[in-house]
Amino acid sequence: MFQLFFKKIFTARNNSNAGFTMVELIVIISIFAIVAGITLVNFGGFSSNVSINNLAYEIALVLRQTQNLGSSSAQTPFGSLGVKTRGVAFLDDSRGGFQNSFVVFSDTIRDEKYSPDDDITNTITIQSSDKIVDIAVGVDDRNPLSCLGGFASVAFTRPKTDAIIECENQAGPLGYMRIYLQSVDDPDRSRSVEIWSTGQISVVNK
Repeated sequence: MFQLFFKKIFTARNNSNAGFTMVELIVIISIFAIVAGITLVNFGGFSSNVSINNLAYEIALVLRQTQNLGSSSAQTPFGSLGVKTRGVAFLDDSRGGFQNSFVVFSDTIRDEKYSPDDDITNTITIQSSDKIVDIAVGVDDRNPLSCLGGFASVAFTRPKTDAIIECENQAGPLGYMRIYLQSVDDPDRSRSVEIWSTGQISVVNK
């Protein structure tokens, strides 16, 4: 349709050897403005989708790497000598939510879960405007309960790949954790990371 429109305009201009009229210029500029607006809107949604996906897979990757490290008997440069359990903890921000970062820890207390006295071997800061809006735990994925107001952690003890799921304000034993992520720029865009006590880790749509 646009091709036919422009063809008619240019044919008419060539035949009359005249320039564009003001009306024709306004129509052309309006069409370009509409196309540019649609492109920008679609790009914004695409960018938000990429960002929330990157955060979800980053968390899943850190969990998987920690699982491999925790279940391995080999000593690594950033591990504490003799520590059998390592994990990832998501700490509360004292405002009822979670911090915009999460930590990898070595269980120096040797209680197979996160403790403030454990060694922090790495801190991963969320660089995007996306955030962890909630972490829920339960025996399984049916009606998990929120961990808001406290920390949540996932630990792995060698030689097993099973996940030890902890929530500061929910009693165990726990078999399931779901980390809810949301885009601040576009609240309708969200992802979740699921962890099962069997060691399964996956990224899912909310």
